[in-house]
Parts: sequence; C-alpha cells; structure tokens
Amino acid sequence: MMVFGKDQDIRGNKFRLGKPGPKKGELILYKFICKNKNCLKEFESRDQRRVYCSKSCWAEDTSTGRKRLDITGENNWNWNGGITSLNDQLRKQSLYKIWRQLVFIRDKFICQNTNCEFCHNLQGVYLHPHHKKPVALFPELAFKVENGITYCKGYHLSSGLHKGIIQEKRRCADSI
Repeated sequence: MMVFGKDQDIRGNKFRLGKPGPKKGELILYKFICKNKNCLKEFESRDQRRVYCSKSCWAEDTSTGRKRLDITGENNWNWNGGITSLNDQLRKQSLYKIWRQLVFIRDKFICQNTNCEFCHNLQGVYLHPHHKKPVALFPELAFKVENGITYCKGYHLSSGLHKGIIQEKRRCADSI
C-alpha cells in the first residue's frame, strides 16, 4: 500500500494547498512596473511576459532601430570579439543590394560571358554579380556600378575568377 502526502494526489503529483486556483471565467491580473526608463508606471496585465505598459512606451524605449544597447556588441552573450569578415559586412548592407540590382539592370539580366556554355546567354538563369577589381584590394570601388559585371552562376563558380584574388592577397601579405 502506497502512502501519499497531504499535498499529493493518487499519482504522486503535487498540488497547492490553501487558495484554490481561479474559478472558470475569473481573470488573474499581475502587477508590473513599466520597463521604459522614462515611464516607470505601475500597470496590471493578464500576460506574465509583458514588460511595457503600452505600445508607445515600447516604441519609445526601442526607438534606436529596435536595438537594445544593453545586449548589443560586447554586452551580448554571443559576442566573439567582432570577427565578422569584411565580405559579410559588405553583402549585408542595403547599398550592396542596390549595387547588385543596378549591375543586373545595366546588363539586362543576361550573363556577360560571350558564348557561355552554361546558360547560352539566355534570360531566366540564376545570376551572380562579380566585381571586376576585387573588393579586398580596391574597397573604394565596392559600390561602383562600372566595377560590376553579371555572370551566370555556373560560369562564375567554375571559371576560377577568384583564384587570382587569393594569390594576390597572399603576395600582399608576404610583402608586408
């Protein structure tokens, strides 16, 4: 025969003694203080996760482009010492997306490799923008439309266009 404590049911699950839970249809309100440093007003909410008293307080507190300065940069738990490469930083900018579109429009969305064996210079293939002069060596030309050219994905990945850049980087590093 099993013996259960006063705060256990037949299966051994614990339950609260004292106040019963809310009755059906009854609301539980939790008290909070607004997280906005300019407001700090007390408010009640049914949601335990709520931290601002209103949408305007939330917008005011996060008006710096939704960046929370207390958890950005070095204060973030996932910080690795600012190791984002120049290549990643470049391609995440909105200016890069604009440059890419302008290069495609100028080249009429067609691969600029003459008699391309991969796409046969047709529209509707997956395209890559390519910098004629590498960004690693000429960062000032990164967003110049004249420095861009459109290639199809097949040609761009198999042509070895980037092999010379890697060798040039090594030469520059060795000379320093």
